[in-house]
Amino acid sequence: MTKKLYAQQSKLPRLPVPALEETLHKYLESAQPFLSSDEYNKSRDLLNSFKQGQGEVLQGRLLKRASEKDSWLIDWWNSQGYLEPRDPVTPYSNYYFYHRQLIGDNQPVVAASLIKATLAFKQLVDTEELEPENIKGTPLCTHTYQYLFNSTRVPLRNSDKVVKFDASNQHVVVISNNRFFKLDVSNADNLEAQLQHIVNLSSDHKGDAVGVLTTENRDTWSDARHHIQSLSKSNSESLKAIDSAAIIVALDESSPISRDQASWGAWVGDGRNRWFDKHQIIVYKNGKSAFNAEHSAMDGMITLRLNEFTLGALASKKITLGSKSAVKQSDVQELPFELDSKGRDYIGNAEKHHDAIMKEHTLDVIQYDGYGSSLIKSKKISPDAWVQMIKQLAFWKLRGHAPGVYESCQTRKFLYGRTEVIRPTSNESTKFVQLMRDANASDSDRVSALHAAAKRHLTYAGWAANGVAVDRHIYGLKNCIEQGEELHPALRDAALARSSKWDLSTSQLSSPFFDGWGYSEVTPDGFGVAYAIQDKSIRWTITCTNGEGKELGHCLTESANELRDLMEKS
Repeated sequence: MTKKLYAQQSKLPRLPVPALEETLHKYLESAQPFLSSDEYNKSRDLLNSFKQGQGEVLQGRLLKRASEKDSWLIDWWNSQGYLEPRDPVTPYSNYYFYHRQLIGDNQPVVAASLIKATLAFKQLVDTEELEPENIKGTPLCTHTYQYLFNSTRVPLRNSDKVVKFDASNQHVVVISNNRFFKLDVSNADNLEAQLQHIVNLSSDHKGDAVGVLTTENRDTWSDARHHIQSLSKSNSESLKAIDSAAIIVALDESSPISRDQASWGAWVGDGRNRWFDKHQIIVYKNGKSAFNAEHSAMDGMITLRLNEFTLGALASKKITLGSKSAVKQSDVQELPFELDSKGRDYIGNAEKHHDAIMKEHTLDVIQYDGYGSSLIKSKKISPDAWVQMIKQLAFWKLRGHAPGVYESCQTRKFLYGRTEVIRPTSNESTKFVQLMRDANASDSDRVSALHAAAKRHLTYAGWAANGVAVDRHIYGLKNCIEQGEELHPALRDAALARSSKWDLSTSQLSSPFFDGWGYSEVTPDGFGVAYAIQDKSIRWTITCTNGEGKELGHCLTESANELRDLMEKS
């Protein structure tokens, strides 16, 4: 047995600290589309003052930190980005994948097949036989694979923690009708019958919706969890069984038909029949399925790989469930919760809070079948850059100004690398949009501007992937401020900050096995825009609380058509 998964870790380079002058130059340039000429001059002068004063001091501290740690960023990022925020993890942190329906409509069969395929991937991770990913021969960091299974996020006051349990815990926890069942999967040959047994057992009544507590404010959930544990040894054992499970499997009563319905169920469901502190497989009554990912320990490329493995195994009919036999009681164990009035009050309040948050949200899936990456590549343009220009044109149509756009880019070529921001809004993209909206502009000028904007996008994407973009460096400099010191006005400048107000929070994950994926907006009047680019289609999932999701979707479709028409005319 060759251990491969972590074999390259010791050879990975550390995340660099970019040159201060280069970062400040990129920052100013990326902010220019949001600034008047007077604001630009003022912001430029502020950044020059910062560079020659406090900036040098903070850069020195950051370089010292980088020389002493394997990653200058990761501890800050994991804590401040994920574990310290007190907002509910759903809808604000977790994300989901909605699967293509591959093997029929029998809920226990689909769930059993997904579990068995997942266990095959788990075996590769546990034995470290899984090949590490690489991009053009460059290996990627695999550190976070250890948190894929038998791991959980535990709510604590002020800051949560991620807890890893031993891989020898060979059970999953199944949630059905709000009730929890521990299912031994050390022998996975009778899963279909066991899952049907759980459905039958749970059908007589709903359980107390303990799972909804994972949708609460994290301090409130910490208090509730502590109280529930204090009520009985049985409660503590139930929570430990949930925490240590390989994964959660939620069997839903709903049978969604549309992409919008199934995506909503995958994102949040009704908030009850879920456990959002862990990764969870979701299977609906009609056999449709999904995956909800807890985000604090890892990013989307790891969970994407897991899901593509499991769905690929199903599509190629590599998963066989074996013959059904009688279910032994020892295989399935209900995990009881003994609650008092205070515990039930925690649950009732969590239900109200979750419902109120989700009442403000909308989710719209825009399936665009006009063209996809094949046509875009034929025009000698990066599909990702093209689709980002569609989004910017669409936002201008909706709001009439340049959007602050966050596009996620992985930095896993570095040890403990997670993500950096690509800033798609640029002087070049703004010029392109303005020409598209100018009735007197020539098509040749528009095409030239599109190529220039796409080229600029690829340049910035390269900076992000190589750890020399703007946002994480500025974040690191701010974290080097010591007690009693005041942040330089350049890093508090409201004009510059417009470029990092994420009107559009965007990320691309494309898989032939998915019918959608998504996550929340990050600013109250902004949009979450998850997207996938297939050979002949583009799909956007739009989440927001501003009521304009369908309007943005219309503008995206209109803008996609306009770019195609432009390039075909040229």
